[in-house]
Amino acid sequence: MRAFRRDSSGAAVARFDREEAGILRHLAGEMLELLDRGATSEEARSDPALARLLPDAYRDDAEAAAEFRRFTGADLAGRKMDDARAITAALDAGDGSGHGRIFAGLGEVAVRLEPGPALSWLRALTDMRLALAVRLGIVDTDDVEPEGENAAAIRSVYDWLGSVQDGLVHAVDV
Repeated sequence: MRAFRRDSSGAAVARFDREEAGILRHLAGEMLELLDRGATSEEARSDPALARLLPDAYRDDAEAAAEFRRFTGADLAGRKMDDARAITAALDAGDGSGHGRIFAGLGEVAVRLEPGPALSWLRALTDMRLALAVRLGIVDTDDVEPEGENAAAIRSVYDWLGSVQDGLVHAVDV
């Protein structure tokens, strides 16, 4: 990855290699599936990742929390899904939108984000990291390395997403 930077027009620009772009696309797709399942269902209460992404408004009152979720859950999940779609849209190669294209000789995907899509990316990256943190058992930065099958690979992706997010924050905050 060539880190995000701000170009002369104020847009955040970066290049991802095809594998990195594939990871982002895959995670965005996973977020879409997860959020689609849990927007208004009771699954939001039983899946720890969904509970983190779509938290109860009233932790001590299950009935009030269910009522609040019934009226707001689909909207919140929909906004988060739109954010995940912003990542996929920007990465789609050769779509003619100007958001992303493949540098054929380099095997890289170039991304250019205006302020609105950049904020969508930041929110989606946060959601991806929250979901991965739940799966890894990470509660705070002092947590030890998680154990289990694929934990090291998932932790690497979690850390990499953090660096992508940090670079984008600095590019839009200049």
